[in-house]
Amino acid sequence: MDATPRRPASLAGDEAARAPGPLAGALAGLAEQLLGQLSDRVVLLQLELRRSGAVMVVIAALAVAGTILVASAWMTLCAAAAGLLLLAGASWIVAVVGVIAVNVVLAALCLGWALRLLSSVGIPLTLRHLTRHAAAGDDAQARRSDPAQAGWAP
Repeated sequence: MDATPRRPASLAGDEAARAPGPLAGALAGLAEQLLGQLSDRVVLLQLELRRSGAVMVVIAALAVAGTILVASAWMTLCAAAAGLLLLAGASWIVAVVGVIAVNVVLAALCLGWALRLLSSVGIPLTLRHLTRHAAAGDDAQARRSDPAQAGWAP
């Protein structure tokens, strides 16, 4: 007598159906390769973002230092202008009001420039390029949002 137990025919058929065929093996291998490629790209992205973050910290520190230096130079220039007005015979009130007026005019010009640039903050040109379904109104908005037309060009 045979010592190995016999399985019912239905169970033997189920095991054969569960055994990976050549197509299932190929699909499993493809999925594994795709996950490996994705994993490699995520690791690369992580390294690049870490490096970019460190560079951005340095850029921010340099921007703060540059702003402090420009502000101190501007205050020196304003003090020198007020001193020249006083030497020319103007009263101190005229000198102070003159310096304040120049600062207000320049601040208004900067604010106007910033407001013109504000329209280019969105990404309408990229969206138009990606969707390719721009209506006539969208084209007009995209032209208005063009950085070159907003007063800023790289």
